Amino acid sequence: MDLLRQIPLIMGVLFIAIGVFHGWKLRSVVRRCTVYADGVVAGFHEVKTRSGVMYYPVIEFSVEHKKIRAEYKFGASEWEFKAGDKATLRYNAENPEEIYLYHSLPLWKQYLSSLCIIIGGLIFVWTYSYFL
Repeated sequence: MDLLRQIPLIMGVLFIAIGVFHGWKLRSVVRRCTVYADGVVAGFHEVKTRSGVMYYPVIEFSVEHKKIRAEYKFGASEWEFKAGDKATLRYNAENPEEIYLYHSLPLWKQYLSSLCIIIGGLIFVWTYSYFL
């Protein structure tokens, strides 16, 4: 197979890998964070990337009369809440700095992992069956 035929195959595998990684990362955080709490958005940690600025919410909440300040591990270019707003969250009882925020995501972001896996699988299968 020449390089031109391998490009769609590589793209399919790449889409599958991105979908699996994103889904695994999100589900592992959700699985570990089981204790519910209410907190306050203290601010945002800004990270500049080539495509723009990503904002990571910093949340303050209390665990057994101890104040915890945790940064959410998933960033976005914009959020529906601002500093000072209340936030519902779950945290990891063994590591309270690991949190999962309840927030509304656009529909396409909710299904991004599954979509990448499906698209990657379709590209892979089409390339494999068409060129072999």
